Amino acid sequence: MDSHQIAQRLFDSMLAGDVEAVSNLLSPDIVWRAPEATPLHSGVVRGLRDWRDVIEKINATLDEPLRFTPTCIIAQGDTAAVVSRNTATKGDDVLDLEMVFVLSIKDGKVIEVTEFPQSPNTWTAFWLD
Repeated sequence: MDSHQIAQRLFDSMLAGDVEAVSNLLSPDIVWRAPEATPLHSGVVRGLRDWRDVIEKINATLDEPLRFTPTCIIAQGDTAAVVSRNTATKGDDVLDLEMVFVLSIKDGKVIEVTEFPQSPNTWTAFWLD
């Protein structure tokens, strides 16, 4: 699979809520950088086990799992950029925000992800409420 196909499969799996399929696409040493720290994690998650723990914590706080809907994927070499519409509901709070995810890929596995939200303040405020 090339980097575009890996990115597409990753986001299709995230949208489907298939944590096992996502895990199979991530390196055991994944580094996942979120915009900034929230009560659920420090902003940087290292390793597949910690990533899975954070996803469980995030989904436990939400009425429905966080949804990542990719709208555009650009890939070249070992890098892919994914524009995604992210939605979630937590009580009366609703998140509806575009983000860009930059993926680094090596040997068919995602080794690093960095998130860039359209509005970091909106992203952080949703998780702090």
